[in-house]
Amino acid sequence: MERRLRSDAQNSVSSIDILKEVEKVKVVVDVVDWRFYSTGVCICLLNLVAAWDATSLSVVLPIIASDLGGSAVQSIWLVLSFLLAAAVCSPLFATLSTIFGRKPLLLTALTLLTCGSFITAVSGRLAGLHLGRTVQGMGAGGIAILSSLIVSDLASAEDRRKWTGILGTMWAIGAVTGPMIGDGLANRSMFRWVFWINLPFCLIAFLILPFFAQLKSASPGAMLPKLKNVDWLGFFLLSGSLVSVLLGLTAAGTNYSWSSFRTILPLQFGCIGLVIFVTWSWFSPFASMISIRGLDITTLITSFCSLVLGTIVFAVLYFLPLYFIVAKPNHSLVGAGIRLLPTTMPLAFFSLLTFFLLNKTKYIRPAIWTAWVLVLISVSLMVLFTRKSGSVVWALAFFSGSGVGVLYPSLHMSSHLTTPEAVDPTTTVTNFTFAQFLGQTFGVAFGFAIFQNEFLTNLTKEESFEYYITSYVQHSTALVTKIPRGEDGSNAAAMADIFVNSLRPVWIVMAAFAGLALVASAFMKEKEVAQSVVPDLNVDQAYVV
Repeated sequence: MERRLRSDAQNSVSSIDILKEVEKVKVVVDVVDWRFYSTGVCICLLNLVAAWDATSLSVVLPIIASDLGGSAVQSIWLVLSFLLAAAVCSPLFATLSTIFGRKPLLLTALTLLTCGSFITAVSGRLAGLHLGRTVQGMGAGGIAILSSLIVSDLASAEDRRKWTGILGTMWAIGAVTGPMIGDGLANRSMFRWVFWINLPFCLIAFLILPFFAQLKSASPGAMLPKLKNVDWLGFFLLSGSLVSVLLGLTAAGTNYSWSSFRTILPLQFGCIGLVIFVTWSWFSPFASMISIRGLDITTLITSFCSLVLGTIVFAVLYFLPLYFIVAKPNHSLVGAGIRLLPTTMPLAFFSLLTFFLLNKTKYIRPAIWTAWVLVLISVSLMVLFTRKSGSVVWALAFFSGSGVGVLYPSLHMSSHLTTPEAVDPTTTVTNFTFAQFLGQTFGVAFGFAIFQNEFLTNLTKEESFEYYITSYVQHSTALVTKIPRGEDGSNAAAMADIFVNSLRPVWIVMAAFAGLALVASAFMKEKEVAQSVVPDLNVDQAYVV
C-alpha cells in the first residue's frame, strides 16, 4: 500500500513538472511571437515611410521649384539624390550587417532616415534639401535591404515567402498613398509636412526596435580584418560613376547642349567608371557588393525585371502628374495626386490580391507574364494621350496599375524562391534591392532627359515662344504651376499641347522596356518552395525576425 502511494505521489510530482515545463514553453513561444510580430509590424511601417519618401515629391516638386526658385535640374535632383543614395548604399548596408549584425545597422538606417527627414523639413534652401534628401535616401536604402535580409533569415521558407510578399505590398501601398499625401500638402505653406510626417513613425520604431527586436547577430571573428575585406573601392567606383552619368544626363539639352564638354565629360567618365567597376568586381580579391557569380538565369531575370519595373513605375509616377496638371479641365496642382488614383488604387488592390493568391496557388510565372502584358499594352497606349483625351485615360491608368500591382509581390516572392542552394541568399536579396532602386533612379532620370529634350524641340517649333525657350526649358518644373487654362488657339493651350506631346517619347521608351521585360520573363523557370526548417528553440540565442 505504501509503495502504491509513493508511486502515485511520484507520478503526481512528475505530472506537475511536465505541466510546468509546458507552461514555460508556452511563455517562451508567446514572448517570441509577440516580439516577432511587433518587430515585423515596425519594419513594415518603416518600409511604408521609405516608399512615401520616394513617391510623395511627384506632386509637390513643382511647388518646391516655384517657391524656392529652383531650376528643373535642381528640382529633379531632389528626387535623384534620394533614389541614388538608396541604390548605392543598400549593398553597403547588406555587407556591413554581416559584420556588425542586422540590428545595429537597422538602427543606423533608421537614424539616417530620421535625421534626413529633419534636415529636409527645416531647410530653407535647395542645398539643404539636397543634403537632407541624400541622407534620407541612405536611410531608406538601408531599411529596404535590411528588411529583405531579415526576412531571408527566417527559418521557414513559407514564412520567408509570406513576409516577402508583405514587404512588396507595403511598397505598393506607399506608391498609392505617397502621391496622395503630397497632393494634400501641395501648397507653399504646407509642403514641408511631406518630410515632417516621417518623424512620428520613426519615433515609434525607436521605441520598439532597440528593446524588442532580436535579429541575426554579427558573424564571429574580429571586426577590423572583416572591415578591411569590404570592397570599399568598388563602392566608391560605383557611386561616383553613377553620379557622373546622371549629372551629364540631366544637364544634356537643359543646361548645356549634347555636344558641350560639360555634358560629354561626365557621361564619358561615368561610363568608363562603370566599366572599371565591373572589371574590378570580377577580378577583385574582395567579395563584390554586387555579384552575379553562381546565379542562374531565373534569378538574373528576376533582378532585371525588378530594375525595369522600378524604371516604368517611377517614370509614370513623376511624369503622369504633369499630364493631369496641364491637360485636364479645371487643372490645378492640388488634385493631381487624386487623379493618380485610377493607377494607384488598382496597384494596391491587386498587390494584396496577388499576395494572397500566390500563397495559395504558387503560380508565380503566369502572374508575372500576365502583369507584363497589361503594363506593356497600357503604357504603349499612353502615346495616344492628348490634351482633350477623355475617359480612356482612366481605363489605361487602371490596367497599368493592375499590372504593376501584380508584379510587386510576384517579383519579391520570386527573388527568394529562385536563389540557388550554393549561393548565399544575401547576394540575391542585395542584387534585387539594388536593381529596384537603380531602376527607380533610371525611371526619373531617363524620363526627365527625354522630356526636357523633346520639350526643347517642340518649343522651337512654336514661334510665339521663341524668345523664352531657354528660360522655359531650364524652369520647366516650376512652369507647370503657371500655365493658365486657355481656349484652343491661345498661348496657354499651345503650351499645354507642347507639354503633352513632349511626354510621348517617355511612354514609348517605357513601353519598350516593358516589352523587353516580358520577353525576358518568358525564360524564367518555375521553382518549388523549399521545405521549412524548424530549429531548436533557444530564446537566449535565437533571433526572432
